[in-house]
Amino acid sequence: MSASHTSGAKLRGFLQTEKEQWLPIHQELIRQGRKTAWYLYRVRYPEGIDKKYDYVRFDVFTDWKQVEAPYRDLAAVVAKVHPRLKSDELIAHRAASGTIVWEQLHQVIDEAVTTKVPSQYIIVNEVLTVPGAEREYVTTETTYFKPFHAERVNQGLMNNWSLYKPSLPYGTNYDHDYVTLNGFKSWDDITRNPPPVL
Repeated sequence: MSASHTSGAKLRGFLQTEKEQWLPIHQELIRQGRKTAWYLYRVRYPEGIDKKYDYVRFDVFTDWKQVEAPYRDLAAVVAKVHPRLKSDELIAHRAASGTIVWEQLHQVIDEAVTTKVPSQYIIVNEVLTVPGAEREYVTTETTYFKPFHAERVNQGLMNNWSLYKPSLPYGTNYDHDYVTLNGFKSWDDITRNPPPVL
């Protein structure tokens, strides 16, 4: 997962670069089995001048072999899908249109999914557990909240739910140690059925 910041005039160039240049590359990497999926989301909230990033990219991997080197031999992939474009030009286009603010690898701990259709909207919750209570937190999420979310998914109130733990970079300098993603099919689903406040 990586977050990017772009501003005003660069926005159109960023989206054009991602959709026209990088999307075909991701599709080819998926076809080759080097990643499982790729998604691009716009950050709707928070808004304002202090917003640190405005887009988040999700690269989805099934196993560690995919994680190790998903962009190995990028030049060959670029030559296949963009014969008139060189890989260094592609990278330069991305750098000129936005800045990667952060990049992290998250491991799936648990999920409640009945469909693999991507969520159009995702509410991201960053959780910092109380020292010494990490196991209790995970147990609470998987034992009590997962069935609740699974039922909401079954009723069509949510699209999916998942619990992740940051894996890379290593260390204890994160401002969170778990992330939950609540996925929805539409904005109306969010406003009509907000998640409970505890």
